[in-house]
Amino acid sequence: MRRRGAPQRPPRKFVRLVLGLRLAWLLPLTLIALHYTALNLYRLSALLAEGGSWSGLAEPLTGCAAGGAVLFFGWRIWRKTWLILTDRLYPERSALPWQVVWIALTLLLPYWIYHG
Repeated sequence: MRRRGAPQRPPRKFVRLVLGLRLAWLLPLTLIALHYTALNLYRLSALLAEGGSWSGLAEPLTGCAAGGAVLFFGWRIWRKTWLILTDRLYPERSALPWQVVWIALTLLLPYWIYHG
């Protein structure tokens, strides 16, 4: 019996498709963010060990901050994915096109980070 005001459960196929597409971009994005943050932490520690100038510290610090921000928001998305997986939250109808947009951005992200 359905409660009043409770959202109607979307079809299982739709939920599985959204979860599959979400994992297709969220897992690589998390790995890229971890690598980028670790790389910048390594550069920062190398600069600090050799006594680098303040101007040389700007790039690794910015990279660490950007990687940390992506990891922070990635963690929030992982948490929402877990809620969808355990049926505590249902994906919206607009979730499917958004997953396709995120996949396209995830394909462009390594180019922007490592070649841009």
